[in-house]
Amino acid sequence: MKRFLPIVFAFFALPAMALLPNPAPAAVTYQGELREDGVPLDGIIPMQFDLFASEIGGAPIAGNFLPVEVKNGLFQVELDFGAGAFDGDERWLEISLEDSQGDVQVLEPRQPIGASPMALFSFDTADGGSSSPFEVVSGNVVLSSGRLGLGTSQPGARLHVDADGNEPGLAVTYGQAAALVAHSNAGVSVGTGDTPPAGGLAVKNKTILAGELETFNDATFNAPVIVNSSASNPFTVTADPGTSAATKIYVNNHGLTVGAGALGAPNRGLRVHSDARIGGRVGINQIGNQTPARNLHVRADSTTDIALILEAGSTSTAAQPRWGIGTSRSSDDMRLFFNTGTGGYFARGSFNSSTGAYSTSSDERLKDDIKPLGAVLDRILELDASSYRFKNAGEHGSRTIGFMAQDVQKLFPEIVEQGDEGYLAMHYARLGVIAVQAIGEQQAIIAAQKEEIDALRAELEAQRQATEQRLAQLESILLGEAELAEVSQ
Repeated sequence: MKRFLPIVFAFFALPAMALLPNPAPAAVTYQGELREDGVPLDGIIPMQFDLFASEIGGAPIAGNFLPVEVKNGLFQVELDFGAGAFDGDERWLEISLEDSQGDVQVLEPRQPIGASPMALFSFDTADGGSSSPFEVVSGNVVLSSGRLGLGTSQPGARLHVDADGNEPGLAVTYGQAAALVAHSNAGVSVGTGDTPPAGGLAVKNKTILAGELETFNDATFNAPVIVNSSASNPFTVTADPGTSAATKIYVNNHGLTVGAGALGAPNRGLRVHSDARIGGRVGINQIGNQTPARNLHVRADSTTDIALILEAGSTSTAAQPRWGIGTSRSSDDMRLFFNTGTGGYFARGSFNSSTGAYSTSSDERLKDDIKPLGAVLDRILELDASSYRFKNAGEHGSRTIGFMAQDVQKLFPEIVEQGDEGYLAMHYARLGVIAVQAIGEQQAIIAAQKEEIDALRAELEAQRQATEQRLAQLESILLGEAELAEVSQ
């Protein structure tokens, strides 16, 4: 005879409506594992489920005979013993089945039924009546009168939960996530299970206020949150209230300041003393309800082309050299301006809005101390172009071509500059000016050489003509002597 071994890993579970009074659903779920001689079973197996009032002996109260699908030894069945099967007393489940040889075997021992199925009896008396203070109204369980106390025999409110100080008094979860928890420190957390400040509130994620929030004793409101105070900074958020350097946010009669610092916001403006992260788009000097076109949309005012100013960091409050960037109001070109810190902004160049080509300022009226460049051809001939790869590009980086700045600096120091880090940089565009100068010098050489060649050609031509004339004379003399000899004969 085969030996079956039931292994229960999850017992009874109730459907969502199991707490309702008569007529209460009597169906419960049973899950288990079934093996024959240690081997998990598979297939459809007829099984008998009987409900008893004792662990051994006695007659079954109710039973279910079902063909059960078993996969890799695991099975789950829905059992319905009827609402009268559970009256609040203990219950056991006995399972019998037919083995592969056709013999019926009873699996031992009987399995005790936990408290969960007894919820079928929660509102019912043994005679089918009700002695519970709860009632059902339109499918809802209602406590029509009195108070409900959990953890206390003297509830002080309609619902009174009294924890023992070591666990939360109330927890509302959505799946596995905590939605609302009343902690043992008298604090409440919303959207998180993290412990809030004692007697305080911790809120995670977005908070929506449908109405207004009162923070002082005044019933007049005209905004969702109003802080009415005569203090210089009526609304302040700090890490340490006693340390001004720890201030994170404060609002005063000027504007909003974020981050620690003594400098306040400009009039009705915003000042940020540290890093800022903005999840959406930012528009500066927008018109009306104009929506920023990109993450940062800066619009100049109507009196200037400059919309953005860049300035190096400095501990001095004095004006520093700075760059201005903007869009031309007449051509839509992007323009660059520079201010030395002691005067106005002067145009330095622009990018063409149609082609993207860069044009640099070159008007003679903007220049001073003008001198000829001088001869450059001999110096250009000393330059050696190279092919190379930048070190930070790695061994697989692209190769490029150019000159070594140190070599160029010796010949043309005007086109080499040293940066703040000590490295040399070249103005390759200026090589075009030098190339034009060199071409002019070369053309002068070519013109002189052509003039010399033309003179040599003329001289050669004269010599050729003279030679031909002499040859003609010799030929005439020789022909005359030949005729004289012939006559003599």
